[in-house]
Amino acid sequence: MKRRIEKVRVIKIKLSADTTEILVTNIFDEIITPNQFKELYFLRWGVECKYKELKSSIEIEEFSGTKPIAIEQDFYASIYISMVAALIKKDADAAIANKNKDKNLKSEYQANRNFILCDVLKKIIVMMVKPISGKRILEHILEKAKKIRSQIRPNRNCERKNKHPRKKHHSQRKSCI
Repeated sequence: MKRRIEKVRVIKIKLSADTTEILVTNIFDEIITPNQFKELYFLRWGVECKYKELKSSIEIEEFSGTKPIAIEQDFYASIYISMVAALIKKDADAAIANKNKDKNLKSEYQANRNFILCDVLKKIIVMMVKPISGKRILEHILEKAKKIRSQIRPNRNCERKNKHPRKKHHSQRKSCI
C-alpha cells in the first residue's frame, strides 16, 4: 500500500472562556473564517447526536450474527427503529411546543429521546406483527412522550472528560431484537 501525504487545515476555536476545540478540515479557502467554522461546528451538533444514538443506544456496530445477511438485516432494523423513534419525537416535540406556546415558561421542553427509543425497542416486534395494535402502540408511545419531557438547556456548558470509557466487547454481537 502506497502512503500519501494529505494537507489539512487546523483551526483552534474558543467555545467559552476556558474551553477550546481543535477542528481539522480539508477546506483551505481563507474566505471561510474560524468564526464561520465555529458556527458550522454548532450546526452539526444534531448530526453528532444521531451518531451517538446509533452507536450507543441502538448499538448499530454490533450484530446478532456473522453472516452478511444477518449483518445487513441488523443494520436496516437499527436504522428503521431509529427513524420510527425520530418520527415519534418530532410529533411529540411539536405537541409540547404547541401546548406551551401561550405559557410564560422560563425554559423550553422537548420529548425525552431515550424514553421514546427504549419504548420503541421494547414494542417494535408487536407493532410490526400486528399492524392494527401497532398503530395503538405508536399512539400510546406518543402520548407518554408528550408527558415525559426534558428541558432544553441552550448554551449549556459542561466540562468534557478527557477519557471516554469504552465498552469492552468480547465480540461484536448483540441479541436479536
